Amino acid sequence: MSFRNRVGIELVADLYSPKRLRGRAPALIVGHPFGGVKEQTSGLYAQTTAERGFVTLAFDASCNGESGGRPRHIASLETFGEDFSTAVDYLGTRRYVARDRIGVIGVCASGGFSLSAAQIDPRLKAVATVSMCDMGRAYRDGQGYAPVPSERNSVEERKRALPKRPSSGGPSPTAARCAMAAEARCRCSRPSRQRPTSSPSTTPPRGASTHALTP
Repeated sequence: MSFRNRVGIELVADLYSPKRLRGRAPALIVGHPFGGVKEQTSGLYAQTTAERGFVTLAFDASCNGESGGRPRHIASLETFGEDFSTAVDYLGTRRYVARDRIGVIGVCASGGFSLSAAQIDPRLKAVATVSMCDMGRAYRDGQGYAPVPSERNSVEERKRALPKRPSSGGPSPTAARCAMAAEARCRCSRPSRQRPTSSPSTTPPRGASTHALTP
């Protein structure tokens, strides 16, 4: 099936339901890893949880898979969060779904996106993540949050790779901005930088419930 999110992008999804469905059942929305599609990991989780009594929905995120949106294959936190809320909208119109018992499973990058969605959408009553990845921090600090110096280009190497102005021989304004951004990124990987440690919060997202969804 397909439905449109608030941004106007058409989302394509697969809906799974238990073989013996009586009354209104709890539902789960399953988000795929970054770069994945609904027929892969999220589809497997959706099918398996449907066998355990849940109505489940696995969808292709905006700009990915069969869903619409351009440019293709991008990550947009705001849009992906809206995708989860739109999936709640759709499930809420199904007569066999208990609207007050809708949860979400986020796999890899969707783990972070689903948490963001649950913070602003109180209709998501439970959240579970699998191998969650913080995409924002990964882009800022590198995958694994510990960049390997030998795998990073130095600032000088980046500057040499930038295009030069034919007239003056110096770097163009765009190249200069790129060099400044590269230098800032390199500073993030210096060993002298210490990151504060913090313990995970036990407070649930605002509007979310701590009780488990059981069939």
